[in-house]
Amino acid sequence: MYTVYEGQRALIRPFRDVDEYLTLVHEELECGNDQWGPHHWPIAGQRREFEPAGYISESGMNIFAVACRESGSLIGYEESSTGVLPGISAYLGTFIRPAWQGRGYGVEAKQLMACYLFENYPLESLFAITVATHAAAIRGMELCGMRQAGLKPCVHWRHGQREGTLSFQLLRSDWAAMDYRHAVRRAS
Repeated sequence: MYTVYEGQRALIRPFRDVDEYLTLVHEELECGNDQWGPHHWPIAGQRREFEPAGYISESGMNIFAVACRESGSLIGYEESSTGVLPGISAYLGTFIRPAWQGRGYGVEAKQLMACYLFENYPLESLFAITVATHAAAIRGMELCGMRQAGLKPCVHWRHGQREGTLSFQLLRSDWAAMDYRHAVRRAS
């Protein structure tokens, strides 16, 4: 199984160690997220869950470091969960450090994770969710080939009011027809 996927600007790879992973988790908690609000992930629990396999699992959570190919800088993470609808679909989530946002790294990280998941699991689709007003995330999902799959109105509490969430989906058949996957370099 390949665990390093390289695109034109970004690559995804396993985290070197738990401390590299926790640096990003801590940063995400510190900087917050205007769209989703504060996260509450106990660091001790994150350390405990990371340790057995480095968050690379054939039956659950996969979290890869996202790095800039040119500089090697750690710029975020891409996560997936194959445990939501086992054997059918996997969830994708992306965190890119604020200084690196808006330059296509999140789009490429999702594309690289799609390659990893569709090449290693018998999945039929991938899905991601964002708040309905997060224009950058919506555009990023569209750019990586995902299609809008649904709207849940008034399910997310943000800034004192309820807001909808949008679901996006990428089918295996759509992924198989995309050109970018042929340019991705794979390594162990």
